[in-house]
Amino acid sequence: MTTLNEFITFEHDLEHVLEHNVTEKRKFSDPKIYDANGDLTKRWYVYFSFRDPETGKLKRMKNIYGKASNYNTKAARLTVLTKYRQSLLRFLKKGYDPHKDNTALFQKHQNKLASKPSYSQPAKFVIAHTKTEREQKPEQKRPKKGPKSEDN
Repeated sequence: MTTLNEFITFEHDLEHVLEHNVTEKRKFSDPKIYDANGDLTKRWYVYFSFRDPETGKLKRMKNIYGKASNYNTKAARLTVLTKYRQSLLRFLKKGYDPHKDNTALFQKHQNKLASKPSYSQPAKFVIAHTKTEREQKPEQKRPKKGPKSEDN
């Protein structure tokens, strides 16, 4: 009969092996935003590392600048770079590899975009106007106040 101590020890050993499976190394690092400590005179960008197939080590890839430096506020730059970071992470998870030909992945993405409805034209919506309580009450005519006469 197994004791509680042996059961817990076995469970811990099994869990430890599964957590540190060295054969499953990540192919890329999470993309990060470089904000130059808030300095708007410097270029801001997104950067990440990808595993080099020859050495097996993570190697820093080219910075992704985009059009972030065209914006003059910290909030605007962070908004744009956050979108870049999210898009890059999505592509990396779908299988983007900077060391290989990604034409098939690019075509698949383009086909997805083409199948989505275009939002360049605003949709026409009919908004039903409901009268408020004030609008539903009939207006009472108030006598106009004119200049006071001298007779009163």
